[in-house]
Amino acid sequence: MILRKIQEVRSRPKHDGYDVFVLTQLIKYSDRSDAFEIISSRLEDDPDFEDLISSVLSHSISSPREHTGRMWYRALESDNPVVRSVAKKYLAPVFVAPPPNYSRIWAGALVDRYGHSPTALEMATDPIFLVAKERNPEKAERTRAMMLSLTEKEYLRRQLPTPVKPQ
Repeated sequence: MILRKIQEVRSRPKHDGYDVFVLTQLIKYSDRSDAFEIISSRLEDDPDFEDLISSVLSHSISSPREHTGRMWYRALESDNPVVRSVAKKYLAPVFVAPPPNYSRIWAGALVDRYGHSPTALEMATDPIFLVAKERNPEKAERTRAMMLSLTEKEYLRRQLPTPVKPQ
């Protein structure tokens, strides 16, 4: 429905782009796990595409959810160079030395990505780690060691059976 409305707004002879931006905010703030995909694939011909991607990534960093870690990987590995560039710009500063909440989300995304705690080689070639390393190699190496430990804990935590709640 929102995408149809965006098409309708675009088809008007006079529109300033603000209406499209407001409509994309509805997608972004819905916190749908596919909000990034909707905007990055369905709106790439929008003249403000880079700003729209910036907005989605900025929101994912300011209000991270469990699914945002996987989205960060999709952004860094996008076929679209604009998306990759914007993702690097937003993610590198955060993941050089991630705060605990981001470390936890990243650890979950790493386990989801590799199906286990990543090996040293997998971590050394991990897209999020590589953008952090490009920004600050020394801090990123400390982060890599910390993340290997966190992902091991996350992987083991997932192996435990779900506790049964008493009735």
